Amino acid sequence: MISGIIVAIIALPLSITLALASGVTPEKGIRLILSHTNEQPMHMMEKAGFDKRIGKEYFCKHIDDALALAERIAAK
Repeated sequence: MISGIIVAIIALPLSITLALASGVTPEKGIRLILSHTNEQPMHMMEKAGFDKRIGKEYFCKHIDDALALAERIAAK
């Protein structure tokens, strides 16, 4: 259990860093959907402009919303 939590703590910042470095944008057909983003990480992503870069519509309050969005994208 602890190792899973550690991986999640490390994986999210690392994945965001890699996404930014690789130029991830919806226009390139790559989407990153986030859910349950806590206030402090969200503030940092807004400050860095990451929310605008990937699109505010890809930040979901609940996992069910994120999954529904992913299904709609995949259906296109």
